[in-house]
Amino acid sequence: MSQSIKYHHGNLKAELVSAALALLDEQGIEGVGIRQIARRVGVAHSAPANHFKNKQALFTALATQCFADLNCLLDEQVSPALDLSAAVHGICQCLLNYALTSPHRYSLMWRKDCVDTQNAELDAAMETVYQKLLSVLASHTQAKQVDIESQAIAIWSLIHGYVSLRLDGSLGKGQDDITGSDRSNAIVSVLLEGLL
Repeated sequence: MSQSIKYHHGNLKAELVSAALALLDEQGIEGVGIRQIARRVGVAHSAPANHFKNKQALFTALATQCFADLNCLLDEQVSPALDLSAAVHGICQCLLNYALTSPHRYSLMWRKDCVDTQNAELDAAMETVYQKLLSVLASHTQAKQVDIESQAIAIWSLIHGYVSLRLDGSLGKGQDDITGSDRSNAIVSVLLEGLL
C-alpha cells in the first residue's frame, strides 16, 4: 500500500467535504471530482464511495453545507430587532456578499443539474434560509397589498437576479447617482417602496 494513503477514523466525510469546497473555490464546479478530492485528502480513490455514491451526492452535500453556512451568516448579520427595511437590506447584502466572496459555491447552490433536488437535507437547508426572509416579512404588520410569499419571491428574485448579473460580468458594482448608495442597496430600496 502506498505510503501516501492515510487512515481516517470517523472524520473522513468532513475532510472530503472540506477538500471539495476548497477545490470548488479554486477551480469551479468543473474542477471538482471524486478522484481529485481523494487525492487532496490523501486517501484511496475508492474511499469517498463510502460517503458519496456519485458526483451528484458529493455536490448535494456541498450545496447543503453552503446553505448552512449562508444561514449562519444571516443569523450573525441580520438581527430580528431591525425594522423591515433594515432587515431586508441586511438579508440582501448578506446574499450579495456571500456570492461575491464565494462565487463558485453560490453557483453550485442553484445548479439543479448537479444536485439531488429530492434530498431532504438539502431541501431543509434551503428552506431554513428562505424562512428567514419569510419570518422578517411576517414580523412586520404593515398593510399588505399581496401576501408574504409573493413579497418574499419578489425580493428573492430581485437579489438573485442582480447577483447572477454581477457574477457573470453583465453588471459592475455601480452607484446610484441620486442617493450615492451602492446599486445593490438602491434596487432593494426601489422594491421596498412598493412594500412599505
